[in-house]
Amino acid sequence: MSSAAAATAPAAQAPAATPAPTAAHGHGHAAGEQQPPRIHIRAQDGYRWDELPVLVYKEDGGTHFKSITRQLLCPGQGLGCELRYFEIEPGGHSTLEVHQHIHSVIILRGRGQCLVGETVYDLALHDVIYIPTATWHQFRANQGEHLGFLCMVNHDRDRPTRPTEAVEARLRQNPAVDGFIRT
Repeated sequence: MSSAAAATAPAAQAPAATPAPTAAHGHGHAAGEQQPPRIHIRAQDGYRWDELPVLVYKEDGGTHFKSITRQLLCPGQGLGCELRYFEIEPGGHSTLEVHQHIHSVIILRGRGQCLVGETVYDLALHDVIYIPTATWHQFRANQGEHLGFLCMVNHDRDRPTRPTEAVEARLRQNPAVDGFIRT
């Protein structure tokens, strides 16, 4: 390019930083904090990623889940979705919950089971699970192994709801569900 053309060419701009997820999503960033997109995140041993903290599963605490962590791999960054990695230790489980957004899950480590609606599915390496909107679901590492999975969700999404006593009683009318769920 000639020096005259170079002088009139628009300057290359770095991608604008996108707002980090808010604390309302439980992603560990303060509201309004700017985080630049990560171009490359190197995998580490033990299903961990470089410089990404291992976070508690849910910041509200409680006893409705057991022995589960999460890592936020892609926090939206203009994608409209988030990619997270969850890992449940043997004997652990996620929360029994329902919400209006969908999940798409791929098993990366171990075996376990999950409830979707009123059906319990056996999970193995590389299985894909789709969780529709307004569908009760829960994951369990109940096969004596860790259960690790990628989970993609909408970046902007509603908060999950746990079952009321009446809803839990209705779910427990199904013997397979009753034997599976942990609350």
